[in-house]
Amino acid sequence: MNNRREQTPDRRIAKIERDRQYRRKQRREFDRRGIEEARLKALEAELLSSLAEQRRENETLAGENRRLEGRISILEDTIVQLRQDCQRLQKIMDQADSLFEYDNFPSPNEDVANNETVITHGPGSSQSTI
Repeated sequence: MNNRREQTPDRRIAKIERDRQYRRKQRREFDRRGIEEARLKALEAELLSSLAEQRRENETLAGENRRLEGRISILEDTIVQLRQDCQRLQKIMDQADSLFEYDNFPSPNEDVANNETVITHGPGSSQSTI
């Protein structure tokens, strides 16, 4: 009787060849995965390095941001002070302009001096009085 495990020589050779091909395929897959793992580990190291660099840059920028935010109130106070100075100077300029306008009006004494009337004392007189 033929036992189930017993095979014909041709079947046995075919099975051995299939097993060899299967092992070769498994070995190629194992090697491919090893190469892929090595590539991914290198990529992981590169990404970790990039991540560390970005974290340092973020910390630097956060520090710079805090420093600049601290200056905002100082600059706002300076702006308020400069606006007050501008308003004060504008008032001074307005006062000066009004004084210059007032200076352009003749004084009462100047009016009298400019509007003298000439009264003569007879013919040929050269005296003038107000």
